[in-house]
Amino acid sequence: MRTHTLLSMTLLGLLLWASCSRADDTEPSQAETQEDTSKESTEETSAEEEETKETPEKEKTTEIEEDKDVMILHINNFARALSENQYLLVEFYAPWCGHCKKLEPVYAEAAGKLKEEKEEAAGIRLAKVDVIEEKELGDEFEIGSFPTLKLFINGDRKQPLDFSGKRTAEGMVQWLKRRAGPGVPVLDSADSAAQFIDSHNITVVGFFDNLESEEAKVFKELAFDFTDSEFAVSAIPEVFQKYEVKANSVVLFKKFDEGRADFSLSEEGKLDKTNLTAFIKENSMELIIPFSQENADKIFSSSIKIHSLLFINSSVKSQTALLDESRTIAKEFKGKMLFVVLDVTEAMTHVLDYFGVSEKDAPTARVINMETGKKFNIDSGDLNINSIRQLCLDVLEGTAKPYFKSEEIPEDWNKGPVKVLVAKNFESVALDPTKNVFVEFSHA
Repeated sequence: MRTHTLLSMTLLGLLLWASCSRADDTEPSQAETQEDTSKESTEETSAEEEETKETPEKEKTTEIEEDKDVMILHINNFARALSENQYLLVEFYAPWCGHCKKLEPVYAEAAGKLKEEKEEAAGIRLAKVDVIEEKELGDEFEIGSFPTLKLFINGDRKQPLDFSGKRTAEGMVQWLKRRAGPGVPVLDSADSAAQFIDSHNITVVGFFDNLESEEAKVFKELAFDFTDSEFAVSAIPEVFQKYEVKANSVVLFKKFDEGRADFSLSEEGKLDKTNLTAFIKENSMELIIPFSQENADKIFSSSIKIHSLLFINSSVKSQTALLDESRTIAKEFKGKMLFVVLDVTEAMTHVLDYFGVSEKDAPTARVINMETGKKFNIDSGDLNINSIRQLCLDVLEGTAKPYFKSEEIPEDWNKGPVKVLVAKNFESVALDPTKNVFVEFSHA
């Protein structure tokens, strides 16, 4: 699991590094704990400490000041902010936290967007609390890492909701608007169902005999966290019949690939939230997913750990034809392997370097096991539908030989008393069972 986590972070980091100029798409990869970063808070110069001492402390009242549309809260005005705002998202931060600093402009942008959308975002505000200064509030809400985002609804400070959306400006706005919205709509006729489904790229509909059942409640709650899809429910027999649904179930309708995917409840008629979440995530993606910053989170958070990558040049007709032909393989291995296409004319250099691929190598393919980090490849000259299918089979069966990014074996590697090893000859020499081999690893 640790290998998979580190690998996912490495790949996602490469993607985000290559496009770091887009501040609104920056998402903190990991919260900082008070224990982990306590050292940073002590690394102040004596001059800065002296300046802090000389600055008179401003009196705290119930008045609420703002910083770039974000309310600044403390122990004296926190209750007022809760009472005046129906939906209040609060960031609990530490001034020295690096992740907090990265989130700051994104958070301010989200606050600005909400301010501009007065009608759609009425009653929704963003605020922040310096937990180092406001220790009492930090203790009350058990803040142990930074930044922590909590949503307070209707002034309730006893049970705030942990923010679970994307930490981008658009992600925060969408998550808050979904929480503050009217809830999951009810499709009360076949015509209204058809109109709703046809109006969206991805629609998830819960078919339940009783809309007040525990299963329906789980479905409605889950809808809050999927801001990229539209959700609805129906208990009307006419709607069941139109979409050939015979029992309580969930159907994901989509305007691509096979058009729909059906999720059945357990034999006991229960709706498992974890299983439904995985179902929606996996079926909301195309059979072959274009690799991009927007899709990176979906790819790396997928429960499918073996990924097949096809590198093509989209300007070459024969290579786009290969992509179209590969859809049959993606469908054949669906649920076992995730298929991703990377356009070498658009893909970031660092991502290509990670997989040992250059633009001139296209078309080529790699398969990577996200749990072990092992990579497998096909030589460009042997690339076709049959060879891709065979590689996928070999990887799943455990018979494929891993590929290592390597320099070519030097012609004189064996001439001197010290042999020169690269990935291509490492195993045969260093792991020779008939010899004891001492290896020095060095950076070029």
